[in-house]
Amino acid sequence: MTTISQPAVARHLAPLRVALATALIVAAILFAHGVNAERSNHHEGTSEVRTGQAAHSESGERTGETAGESAAPTVAASETTEHVLGVNTESDTIVWLIVIVSVALAAGILLAPKVSALVWVAATFCLAAGVFDIAEIFHEVSRSDTGLAVLAAVIAAIHSAGAALSVQIQRQHG
Repeated sequence: MTTISQPAVARHLAPLRVALATALIVAAILFAHGVNAERSNHHEGTSEVRTGQAAHSESGERTGETAGESAAPTVAASETTEHVLGVNTESDTIVWLIVIVSVALAAGILLAPKVSALVWVAATFCLAAGVFDIAEIFHEVSRSDTGLAVLAAVIAAIHSAGAALSVQIQRQHG
């Protein structure tokens, strides 16, 4: 049985490690971009709602509306947070957490001499993120936002590739 020397294995794994790290970073960047684009869409939608609200007279009374008319714009304007699978994916904390975890995993995979535990964490992270990505695709399709649905599909594909790369690295490493 032939054994492969440690430097040869490291050289063989290096492209896979780089590909996995790149997938994690690119997915994080695209995710942050998608959240930013979606926030912009929400702000455009709420500004249209706000401009449609009834005018106030100088005494503070609303003019030319009934009680039912004043309630609808307020409800529509407040619906700017998005929850996917019960998680507010537009929360600054969630966005930064995902970006930081992605970058930290990428750095660890590139720099750590032994990555077996990190590879399993990366695989789990990619699979979990992929579930949210797929839920986001359905959410954006229901909102008729094709651009964000396509972006979510691209991110889901990258996360799937990241999970597959993780398994491949583990197979060759372990």
